[in-house]
Amino acid sequence: MIYLMLLVDRIGFADIGFWAAYGWRKFRGILQNEEFGVGGDVVFGVDGASKNAEEVGAGPVVNTDPKTNTAPGDIAIGEISKRVVYKPLQIAKLVMSASIMFGFTGYSLYNIINGESTLEAHPAALIVILFVLLIAMTYLEGMNLCVLALEKVSNDHIQLINPSAAASHKLIIGDNGDNVKRFLLGRQFCVVWTDFLIHNIAGLWSVAITVFLAQVMSQIIAATNPAYWMALPGAKFMLMLSLGMERLGVCHFGWLLGESAQFIGEKVGILKPEPFSVGRKVSISTSGGSLREIV
Repeated sequence: MIYLMLLVDRIGFADIGFWAAYGWRKFRGILQNEEFGVGGDVVFGVDGASKNAEEVGAGPVVNTDPKTNTAPGDIAIGEISKRVVYKPLQIAKLVMSASIMFGFTGYSLYNIINGESTLEAHPAALIVILFVLLIAMTYLEGMNLCVLALEKVSNDHIQLINPSAAASHKLIIGDNGDNVKRFLLGRQFCVVWTDFLIHNIAGLWSVAITVFLAQVMSQIIAATNPAYWMALPGAKFMLMLSLGMERLGVCHFGWLLGESAQFIGEKVGILKPEPFSVGRKVSISTSGGSLREIV
């Protein structure tokens, strides 16, 4: 599956998502990756046995801005900087990806205007609802990444990184990781229903704008800047909505399936508790050595 996903990515179908993410980050002034984002120099240790980044082969440790993993003034590192380059192949992929997205989106809007939508309402109302659903999907996909990225970080450190994210972060790390699992279950329920409604409004052709922008773009931004995404206006509402859906019990059968699979897997020796799983305590050290704590 990993090779299949990498192959699809190499073809460049969703490359416009990287350019959109770069444009968003540039517009918002967050071109530096956060230390707990993808590519950050944070090292997690088991049972308090944390190691320096150099000891685990992460390369030389340098003093960095405490809110990022790059020196002040540097541009973002990692996958985005490799994709957003003015090279013939990357430009060709961008043109192909943009053509697919705008072509599919235009055809979806054409179908809505001409009454082809499964849902019966005025075309203008359907377009507004579609826009709201895409925003909701953007939040849901981004929140998935930032919640998992920050699950093992203490709330005190989130206060230092981005105080606006502290309230949402405190909500999600409660109950020894159970809230993370509840969020994941409730979020997935919301994602499926959002996808269902988008499909019924705009049809299968809506898949391009849904995947390329609402999912790919948001996940890339949240992966490199999780605290920023968690601090966005409306993020706490989406957290509470996802947790609320789980609390209603409409998707509780998922707990039974998951716990049953876990029990059977442990009994036959296929599964066993892992040290970095949700809710497990770890030690953390940053590249600059500014943080070492048990959470």
